[in-house]
Amino acid sequence: MDYRGAEVRMTTLVARFVGRTLETVLDRLSVLTRSSFRLTEEVEQVRAGQIDMQASESMRLHAKNTFVTSKVLVKVDAEQIHMG
Repeated sequence: MDYRGAEVRMTTLVARFVGRTLETVLDRLSVLTRSSFRLTEEVEQVRAGQIDMQASESMRLHAKNTFVTSKVLVKVDAEQIHMG
């Protein structure tokens, strides 16, 4: 019993290590879902050539500090723009 228990513990530790260090490299990933929720406690980074986000109703971006930078053009287009 002790030997099998140690074997199970070792297998669990190896599976936990592999799960933490596993990286997936994909050429293309498509996800279609009705609802999605993602929670990241520390840092989430996205590096892309282009990012396109579209919402049919509203989009909210909120933080203690928010930075928008551009080398060429920043465009804000709406019927009303409230600053401050």
